[in-house]
Amino acid sequence: HLAPYSLLETGHISHRHRAVLVTAATATLQDKTLFELLEDWYTHVTADLTSSYLTVRSSEPDLTIYNDYDGKSQLDFCLDYIWYTANTLDVTDVLETTRPRSLLPDHIFPSDHLSLKSTFAF
Repeated sequence: HLAPYSLLETGHISHRHRAVLVTAATATLQDKTLFELLEDWYTHVTADLTSSYLTVRSSEPDLTIYNDYDGKSQLDFCLDYIWYTANTLDVTDVLETTRPRSLLPDHIFPSDHLSLKSTFAF
């Protein structure tokens, strides 16, 4: 998973993701990358934050983005999630995703991201 997933799942950026973000950053101020300057803000304390698809299907969707934005870099992985707090809501169902036949957007899917949907009860 990408760094934002790690942040939402655990409440902080993992050491592995931190190393990637520090080396990938190009903006610097006083010899620190933008990530290093803002690193303390990349946390949360919501202990029961969880993904609805992971709860219902025991896995995330295979892909939610399927495009080739620059003609060289095909994106075909899961980039989108629906997060919720398990102590206030119960997820009862999720929309099944599909693998499109062609790159998105197309005449069936008007976005380069597939739609996700979760049904909740409280």
